[in-house]
Amino acid sequence: MKRCPRCKTEVKEDQKYCHECGYYLKAKKPNIKEIAFATSFILIFLVVSILFFLNHYTEPKEEISGAEVEEVKHNEKEIIQVKYINAYKNLLSAINSGDINKSIDAMEEFKRTIKLVEKEINKEHVEIIAPSKVLEVLEDDIKKGNLEKAKEDIKDIGSTCGVELCHSQTGMLMFRFASMYYEIKRDVEKGNLEDAAKKIPEFRERFEDFRSAMMVVMPLETKIRMKEEYIDSLDRSIKNKNKTEAERIIKEIGESMCAVRGCHSILLTTEILSK
Repeated sequence: MKRCPRCKTEVKEDQKYCHECGYYLKAKKPNIKEIAFATSFILIFLVVSILFFLNHYTEPKEEISGAEVEEVKHNEKEIIQVKYINAYKNLLSAINSGDINKSIDAMEEFKRTIKLVEKEINKEHVEIIAPSKVLEVLEDDIKKGNLEKAKEDIKDIGSTCGVELCHSQTGMLMFRFASMYYEIKRDVEKGNLEDAAKKIPEFRERFEDFRSAMMVVMPLETKIRMKEEYIDSLDRSIKNKNKTEAERIIKEIGESMCAVRGCHSILLTTEILSK
């Protein structure tokens, strides 16, 4: 015999309801442990289901390859180069127009572009193309209204930045100059001064062509490194059949001029640093 949980009346074992209060006797008290276990199971099931769904049904992010990253970087540099070229052209046009206020504004724009190039490429490259001292003098002359002097100042600033552009404009001329240099160098080392003398006129022409092109992209550095006196000295030493002097001068040319170890080595270093 058992009692009704509600009214405590004695009831039979097989009774479904209490005959006094109507309480459902088959109901069991909730088992806390069973409820906790069931709840934990449901939570785990939900977490696993959500993770499975995210893994298999959400759209995966597209992976960017190393080549694509490099292409993006290259495109960004090309955009920067175009900005530099445009800023230079605007500054040159403003100075040539004789408008001081317009020139001051263009100078500010050019300085902002220089900062962008320094940040995205490197400062060493900018210093070659647009030396800071030249920029200071140029800005000072513009602010003083001395635009005639500014026209001369700006000639010492390269009209373009970027190794790719420098090489695209001067690459073949550089090759022609360098190839003739090495021919004369071999002749001098072998003592064939007569053969070397015959090549000097063409070597001089290639030098002038290459120098003219380099003056556009990096004028100040070109003035320092590509001096016509080198060619004159080499010509004299060869005509005088002074092999020792000719070897010394050909070495000096190799260490100073653009196509061999001079500006060319700077351009290559700049290209590496800018990557």
